[in-house]
Amino acid sequence: MTRAQDMTPTTDDRALREAAITRDRIRIRGAVTSTGDGYSGRYRNTWLRVSVATATVHLTAGNGTPLGRVRTGDTVDLALSMTGMADLADDVYYGQRAQLLAVFAPEA
Repeated sequence: MTRAQDMTPTTDDRALREAAITRDRIRIRGAVTSTGDGYSGRYRNTWLRVSVATATVHLTAGNGTPLGRVRTGDTVDLALSMTGMADLADDVYYGQRAQLLAVFAPEA
């Protein structure tokens, strides 16, 4: 299996769609456009929406993890598995098991 650091970040919608269809693990780099709180069963979590090209990737993270503490406006570099679910009307793809590789805070 290829290491996350060795993967090339996905830069276009076609690659996101292909990864969603085949439920592949991909690497993305994009800006966090929104965050919020939620629950997975009885466990509290944080959800994030990351803008990649003209699409958005929606994923969840634990509150106590570095990914769960990322703020809106930060740029993140992630490796994640696609779930196969997508809202093609709004270009939203759903990911799971995200691995945070780097966070870049917005320049002031």
